Amino acid sequence: MTNSPSSSAHAVPTAPGRVPLLGHIPSVLRHSPVATLRSLQAYGDIVALHLGPATVYVVNSPDLIHRMLVTEADNYRKGRLFTRSADMVGNGIANSDGEFHHRQRRLILPAFHRTRMRAYGDVMRGQTEAISDAWQPGTVLPLEKEMNRLTARVTAKTLFTSELGDRAVAEVQETVPIMTKEAMRRVMVPDVINRLPTPGNRRFFAAIARIRKVLDEVISAYEEQGVDHGDLLSVLLRARDEETGEGMTHVQVRDELVTLLAAGTEATGTALSWLFYEITRHPEVEERLLAELEAVLADRPVTFDDLPKLEYAARVVDETLRLRTPGWMSMRRTRADVELGGVHIPAGTELIYSPHAVHHNPQHYPDAERFDPDRWLSAPADRRTFISFGAGKHKCVGDHFARTMMLIVLATIVRKRRLTTVPGYKLREVAAINLRPKTLPMTVEARAE
Repeated sequence: MTNSPSSSAHAVPTAPGRVPLLGHIPSVLRHSPVATLRSLQAYGDIVALHLGPATVYVVNSPDLIHRMLVTEADNYRKGRLFTRSADMVGNGIANSDGEFHHRQRRLILPAFHRTRMRAYGDVMRGQTEAISDAWQPGTVLPLEKEMNRLTARVTAKTLFTSELGDRAVAEVQETVPIMTKEAMRRVMVPDVINRLPTPGNRRFFAAIARIRKVLDEVISAYEEQGVDHGDLLSVLLRARDEETGEGMTHVQVRDELVTLLAAGTEATGTALSWLFYEITRHPEVEERLLAELEAVLADRPVTFDDLPKLEYAARVVDETLRLRTPGWMSMRRTRADVELGGVHIPAGTELIYSPHAVHHNPQHYPDAERFDPDRWLSAPADRRTFISFGAGKHKCVGDHFARTMMLIVLATIVRKRRLTTVPGYKLREVAAINLRPKTLPMTVEARAE
């Protein structure tokens, strides 16, 4: 097996109950991991790869992925991707499992209730206006950095609305990119490498120490004040389990904050970068967006209550999440021996699935490489082929928050600024924790009144 994704074209699918064994994960995924995972779909519902001495299974079928995540989810736990990121997010909701995860989900969900989301929408719009109004026409922006800066401020400002959170906002902008950049590398290398004092490891743990220190200070201050600031942190501190009456410990609150900050900053910032990239490539989409915004909003700012009326904008967001899925790969691990797709898989086996590969499969999405928001006009009610936020009991708890942010940022920026890619720009993708553009330089133009 060579490093080229197309080199696996000579592998021969095996009989039912057996899977093709295609090579070693480091060599298969080293140069083009996203394209490789997409290419593996040609070899059946399940493909086997080596990860050191162990065998890892790549699950390609949406039906089998649905079994792993939803109907038979109790047979699986979080996989290597999550256990290796524990150094970063501790035992937060993205990493936790079992009854503890279920408890944390119950405690966190009220933070995303509609009444809270309405207030978050005002924060989203205000921060978007503050950043985008400062963009000078004629300048070239590193849009990927601007979107991460925006999402860091929005996420932190919804987590901490008091002045105590200002320092946390600055730390988030500096530390989260460092942590997420190193996180995927740590998944793919042996544990012994992650314990060595390499420059990357030192940066990683220094960033974690910085963000934990400032969060500890903010949490302690909130605990002493005992005041509901109307923000996410206040919800977490006041949350009580219905059965036991117990709340979260200080450390657990901090782990949940780090999880929400990492996801809200990096993943949503990446999705917004892709959103504006696709709009610049499709002027007809931009025209229809402007027409809808004019019809719904006239000359007033967007609010949370306007979002259900922005139907075309919502389809543009969904199509971006399909075509440019930030969370391109995820993992699970079997709790016991299981049968999946006619294949016997032993307990403790790692399984990989790729939302990106599913979303690009022409069997599920005709003309899959085309950016077509109107494909969602006739999308099936069964969304098992659309898994940008996962599915089942481990589906991203902040999916509504992320979609709301994308819609409000889109509606706020597109009416005031026109963004265009610089001449000669060539897209390069980076497959870290999120699939993101390496750089995305864009020229700012003022929108005509």
